[in-house]
Amino acid sequence: MLSIWIPFIYVSTLSRAHWLYLLPIFKEGWFPVLSSIQFMIYPMLGIGLVLFLYPQLVNKEKALPAMIISNTLTCIVYLGITLICYVYFSPDEIGEYNDPVISIMKSVEFQFIERVEVVFIAFYLFVFSCIWIPSMYIVSRCSASLVGKGQERFHLAVWCIVIEISFLLYRPSFIKSTQINYALNYIGFMMEFALPAGILLYVAIRKKMGGGQRT
Repeated sequence: MLSIWIPFIYVSTLSRAHWLYLLPIFKEGWFPVLSSIQFMIYPMLGIGLVLFLYPQLVNKEKALPAMIISNTLTCIVYLGITLICYVYFSPDEIGEYNDPVISIMKSVEFQFIERVEVVFIAFYLFVFSCIWIPSMYIVSRCSASLVGKGQERFHLAVWCIVIEISFLLYRPSFIKSTQINYALNYIGFMMEFALPAGILLYVAIRKKMGGGQRT
């Protein structure tokens, strides 16, 4: 709720938008549109947390509607900000920016604040922390269950120290970070989509074969 004002900042830039930048919509066909799906896998990861959080919920019947609403709102925000960037920057200009989502903030000024992007980055770090904090808790909980020794807090402290030391020893370049991001996309896709589908198929085949033997 603290970051709900961010989409309205992007909407304020529509007064300088050029909608003709969107035309033609499918200039190179559907392939560029479909190929961009791989870049959206990593931001949309996290569905696997449901397996850990669902047993802890008090009102389990509200889990599915909440997931549908939250993911729908996220997709609407992503789509809206993407369209705003494309109508604000020209097709030739948008390729010159490394991160148009933040660059567009530099052109927004208000009477009570000049550099909106500074506040945006601060709130972005807060929103980003809401992603990695639950993930770190799940990792520490899984490692404690696998090892069978120590409490979750101890494993969480160990993981934080390991990550901090790794950041001090290894500082990848921009190109290397992009390659790591691509690798994480594939790993996340395999872990959250391909692996559960394979396990579900295995369980279905095993159940069917077991049922056939009993009959």
